[in-house]
Amino acid sequence: MKRFAVIGLGRFGMDLVRELAAEGAEIIAIDRKPAIINEIKDLVSVAVAFDSTNKAALIEQGVKDVDVGIVSIGEDFESNILTSLLLKEIGVKTIIARAMTKTQAKILQHLGIGEIINPEEDAAHRLAKRLSRPNLMDFIELAEHHVIVQIKAPAHFVGKSIIDLDIRKKYNVNLVAIKRGRKGSKDIINVPYAEDVIEQDDVLIVIGRDKNVDLMAKH
Repeated sequence: MKRFAVIGLGRFGMDLVRELAAEGAEIIAIDRKPAIINEIKDLVSVAVAFDSTNKAALIEQGVKDVDVGIVSIGEDFESNILTSLLLKEIGVKTIIARAMTKTQAKILQHLGIGEIINPEEDAAHRLAKRLSRPNLMDFIELAEHHVIVQIKAPAHFVGKSIIDLDIRKKYNVNLVAIKRGRKGSKDIINVPYAEDVIEQDDVLIVIGRDKNVDLMAKH
């Protein structure tokens, strides 16, 4: 199970914590305001109030051991920058930082922050789904409980044909296309044939109910 640190619990940060918690993730939630921490503490593994620009406090709370650190501080961009840089310094593997403007995004990119999000474009539930499903690359909600997603082909799919995998029967989703992942290839196989074989690094585009897609993404 992946471990996450969500730092900055404004509206976006709180929504993200709730969505990650619903996915069963292990979460360290951090904000300066004790009242906000009290509100969220029952949903997460650790909820603590302190200034996230305090390196020693980050280490003490185990933030250096998380898989993903999400800096969702919105109003105080200076704290956002300093916190993001501290996460890099203490060795957090993946850092995602929030930017409210294009200028902020450029600054974070120049500082070497791995991924920048705009909460207007990256809804909390969308980000939570992507983070908690390592194989799931992107998804679009078509209607209530129905999605179209891009999923990295699971390792046990590689070398098997569509008919052998029997994806529709096993997961109750429809495979609508394959983006060929081999080096130098930009092929897209639309409506794959039964005899088409999944290759290493292929991306599968599937459509179906979200719970069935989740089941496939977990495997």
